[in-house]
This record gives sequence, C-alpha cells and structure tokens, in this order.
Amino acid sequence: MSNLNVNNDYTKMNNLTPFKLCVLQNFPFIEADFDAVTNYQLLCKVVEYLNNIIDNNNKQNTNIAHLEQNFITLYNYVKNYFKNLDVQEEINNKIDELITSGLFNIYLSGIYTPEMFGAKGDGLTDDTIAIKKALAFKNVNLSKKYLISEPLILQSNTHIFGGGTILLNVDFSDNYLNHYVLYTTDTNNVEINDIEINSNSIGISFHGVNDVSISNLKLKTDKYAILIGDSISNESNNIDIRNILINNDVTIGSSDGVHINGGVKNINISNVNGTTGDDFIALNAIEGNRHIISNVKIDNIICSGYAGIRIYGKANNLIENVTITNCKINSDNGVRLTNIVSFTEISYGEPTFSNISFKNCQINSAVRPLFVSYIKADVKFYDCDLLTTSTNPVIGFFNGSLDCKLEFYKCNMKTNSNSYIQDCVLNPVPDNCNTNVILKLNDMTIDKQLIIAFGAYYKEIEINKSVINKYLIGTTKQESVKLIILDSTINSTPYDGSASGYYEIRNCILKTSLLLSSLNGDESTAVFVKNIYLDNNIKGTFVNFKNGTSANKIINLEGCFQLSTAPQNEGTIIKRYASTGFDSIQIYKNGAWVAL
Repeated sequence: MSNLNVNNDYTKMNNLTPFKLCVLQNFPFIEADFDAVTNYQLLCKVVEYLNNIIDNNNKQNTNIAHLEQNFITLYNYVKNYFKNLDVQEEINNKIDELITSGLFNIYLSGIYTPEMFGAKGDGLTDDTIAIKKALAFKNVNLSKKYLISEPLILQSNTHIFGGGTILLNVDFSDNYLNHYVLYTTDTNNVEINDIEINSNSIGISFHGVNDVSISNLKLKTDKYAILIGDSISNESNNIDIRNILINNDVTIGSSDGVHINGGVKNINISNVNGTTGDDFIALNAIEGNRHIISNVKIDNIICSGYAGIRIYGKANNLIENVTITNCKINSDNGVRLTNIVSFTEISYGEPTFSNISFKNCQINSAVRPLFVSYIKADVKFYDCDLLTTSTNPVIGFFNGSLDCKLEFYKCNMKTNSNSYIQDCVLNPVPDNCNTNVILKLNDMTIDKQLIIAFGAYYKEIEINKSVINKYLIGTTKQESVKLIILDSTINSTPYDGSASGYYEIRNCILKTSLLLSSLNGDESTAVFVKNIYLDNNIKGTFVNFKNGTSANKIINLEGCFQLSTAPQNEGTIIKRYASTGFDSIQIYKNGAWVAL
C-alpha cells in the first residue's frame, strides 16, 4: 500500500470492462494493473472492504450510544446535585475547614509561604529561591525547616513568622561580619517573630533600621546571634528584642548573643536567656559609623558562658542612659566596663559611660563579677549580688588611667578573697598603677577589707548607713585619700594609712578603739569629726596622727561623746604629734573635751 497511486490516468483504461472501470474509479487503492484478476476476485475484495467499513461503523454507533448514555447520566447527576444542594451549608463548611486549619486567615491577610513558590521545607533541599520569592510579598509564614545557601535580604514592612527553622552553613575565610542569615539595611518596620535560626555565621544583622521587633526566637550561631548597628546613611532607632533563647557553643569565640554597635538609640532587650562563647550582651560603641549608644533598657537576662554584659568604647565614644534590671549572670566574666577587647594593657583612650545602672541583678562569676578599665564612668548598682567563688576580689580595676565613679546601694558582695576590690589587677602590681576612683557604698555590710593594692592616684570613698566590720584600705601607695563615713556603725578601725587627704566622719557609732590611725601629719591633711558616739568601753586613742608637723587640722570635734559615763571611758581621745614629739592631748571628761 506504500506505493498506492490514487491519481490513475484513466485515459489508459478505455479497454477496461465497465465493472473494472467502476471499481478503479471508486476504489483507487486497488492496483490498476489487474488484468489477471477475475471479476469475482475483484468483487470479493470490494465486499471485504465494505464489510470492514460496516463493522467500523457499527462500533462507532455503539460508542456513540455509550457516550450519549454517559452524558445523560452526568446531566442527571449534575441536575440532581445542584437541585438538592444547600449552597450556604457547603460554603459554611468550607469556611469552617479553612478557619480550623488556619488557611482562612492566611488567605484573608495576604500571607505567603515558601511552599507557594516550590519550597520543600524538609531541611535538606535548598529553598533559598523559593523563600526569596515569598519575601518579595513581605508577609511570610515559615512553618517548616528550610535550608538556604545565601543570606535573605529583607525590605521595609517585612513580617516573618510561623514557628519554622532556617538553616545556613556556609564556607568562608573572610570576616565573619560579611555572613548572616537575615540581613537588612536602611529599612523601616521589620518584624521577626517565632522562628528558629541555626547557622555557623551571624544570625540577624540589621543596620540603619527603625521600628524593628525581634521576638520569640531560638538561635544557635557560631558568631553573633543578633547584631544591630547603624549604616553609613542612618542610625538605628526604636529596636525591641524580647523572648529570645540563645544556645551558642561556649568554646567558640566571637559567638556573642545580642551585640549592639554604635549609632543605636532607644533599644529594649528583655527576656533573653541562654549561653554564649563570648559576651552575652555587648554594647560596643567602638564599631559602627556613629560612636554613640543611648537609651538602652535591658531586663530579665539569664545567661551563662564566657561573659555576661560588656559595655565598651574608646576615646570620644559615649554610652549613656542604660538601665539593666532583674538579670541573673552566671558566667566566667560577669560585667565588664572597658575600652579593651581582651585583658591586656592596650588602651584606645577613655570612653564616657554616663548614667549606667544595674538594679536587682545577680552577677555570679567564676573569675570576677565586675571588671573596670580605662573609662570615665558613672555607674550605679541597686540591690545587686556580686558573687564569686574564686580568690579574686569582686571588683577589679585594671591598671591605667581611670576616672570612674561606682555607687552601690543595698548590695551584697561575696568572695574567697580577703578584699572586695582590687586596684590594678595585674600581679605583681606595677609601679605605675594610677587609677582615679570614686566609690560610694550605701546601706551595706562590709565584712572584708574594701580595697587592696591601691595605686598612686586620688581615691574617694564615701560610706553611708552601713556597718563596717573590717578596715577599709589595705596596702596603699596612694598620694591622696578622701574618706567620708556617714550614719554608720564602725566595728573596726576604718582607715590605717599614711596618705594625706580629707577625712570626714559624722553621725556614727564607734565600737573600736581607733576611729582613724596613722594619718599623715602635714598641713595637707584635714579631719572633720562630728557626732561620734563612742560605744567601745575602751580607754584609749580616738584619732592618731603619724609623726609630722602640728599643722594638721582638726576642723571639728563637735558632739563627740561616750554613750557610757563610766569612769573607764574617760581617757586619751586624741593624740597630736609635732616634729619634736607630742603637740597636745585632748581627753573626754565630764561631757566635754579637755586639753591637757
């Protein structure tokens, strides 16, 4: 049949019989050269062909009949279905189903998922492209486990939520600050809520952002869990970080928890728990384009690991108005106020820390609860516990220029050291130790020596409404001391040293033999004593000067008297030395000071 010719030249068939001619004209597929074929044989072929056509036609008729019957059945079904259908009930059932599954709110609010764009969400397939497509719509529900291979860049007005997990593990040898899971810069109104991030780089890196909320997150990162800073164009403002769990490896350096760079203001950090291999909370004015951090509230921090809270900067840096409340720090290094990255003598100049306060905090450190170095600062502690199980003092001042004011109100200090505070923590203490320190203790019990290894520069100590059970100042090279004790009970001589300076003691109860001892007797020393109630039943010296001139000044002795009038309480109260020996002795007798 492949050589079939349906265009026969019928002019050559003039000699054919009429029957054969008719056959060829109507059935051109039959060979034209068939002189040997009888009419009968030819007729049989025609009949066979016609029978095939009839069979095919019968089959088509049967198929058409079946199709017609199926159509009638379908027509009746659809007709009866819609005739008996309660449309409103079906709509209500479908809405209930969507509400129960949560899809109704998703469809209604315009929420997008990576699965809409082909994500697998199995934690094994790279879903980066699908997530980026979903993020283009800014309202994204991440409910599964998503593997990504590059950072996710966020736009303004983006909201990410859903309880899912983002996984990123990248190979890099450059600066880790260039690698992150979520990143945005110069944007507004970004909200990250209820997701988990697991990465060997930075978790969240936001710069130059405004109105940002980061909440209900779980993070495990080899570098910073959350980094907030400014950009070249904008500072960051109004940042809320809350309900965060950080589970970083304590053996990995630079695995900070929440790291705040310069150029950030109005930030709240609350209910952040976990462990890190570096600073759990870091306020770092050194980094960033603007070296100012202001208006920070940190509340309910529970952390362990290498360090709790570090506040640091360098010359011309300012960190101000920081309130830290209700924190429990259980780390190797508790709180660090410094301008150095590690415990070295590298100095970048003195930053200024203004109006920094800790309230109701427990700082428990294996090394030292509070470390201070190279700063100008005004820092207050209210109702805080500063505890260490080590033989280090609770507070360590690092060697170098320092102008720091620390105030403590109703605080508890515990250490296995003999002293609460050490000036110049290097061992041995260098000859050039030179810190300027102002200390104020209020409503506290002092059971250990307050300070050891004083440096050569000015020190000011003010104690209010406290109980002094141990002398305050130990080994000392200080040039000048200002000591003020007010409204306190003195059970041990508070000072025994040779420094010149100003000594003011008022409204105190003295239960030991000496109020002050071995003071420098030159004219640079002044003593102001008023309303001292002697309750020691000891007949002895009250204030004792070392050898010197008689020019030392007793400014005031008003109102000093024994609580008991027993005879044994009359005796030597003050000795004054001149270069040739005693200058004068005054005693308390019959309710008055009497010069002998």
